[in-house]
Amino acid sequence: GDIASNMTGKLKNTATISSTTLDTVLSNNSSTLTTTIVREVDLILSMVENISPLQKNGQVNYSISVLNKGHSNATNVTINNTFDPSNITNVIYYNGTSWVEWGGSLNIGTIESDSFRTIQIIGTVANTASDPLINIASVTSSVTDLFLLDNSQTLHTPLEKQADLSVHKASPTSINSGEQIQYI
Repeated sequence: GDIASNMTGKLKNTATISSTTLDTVLSNNSSTLTTTIVREVDLILSMVENISPLQKNGQVNYSISVLNKGHSNATNVTINNTFDPSNITNVIYYNGTSWVEWGGSLNIGTIESDSFRTIQIIGTVANTASDPLINIASVTSSVTDLFLLDNSQTLHTPLEKQADLSVHKASPTSINSGEQIQYI
């Protein structure tokens, strides 16, 4: 049969036979097998930036999803995403009821086999942000992960080019006709 994805420990199976005919060796009429249940997951992290183009002093919005493609439930699933304050400030995430300060990581609990969970993180692109804006997110679990290469993702998001041009001219407020005027 199928083993439940949240099952742990050992599975014990005993088979016993009997007969109405006299059996002189009873020690071989029962057999027990014990199988250790090994929990394994395959967490896959994907991240998208939802605002385009990004601008300095503008908002950045990340959706981070974690999919469990393993046969077991993934417990103590933690998303890690640390933001450099010279690039992104005022970072908050939606906890299901309100927006709260992001602390760099979040334990999102258990993700069952063939299920996923998504969180949303927003912040402000700092005026000192590097271009492109780089964000690295990763995921871990207390259960052995079969394939670690898909547990993190790095996004390189270019910033929209901006200019702040200004012109200032100076000249005398009045001038006599025939004189030369100079603008600075």
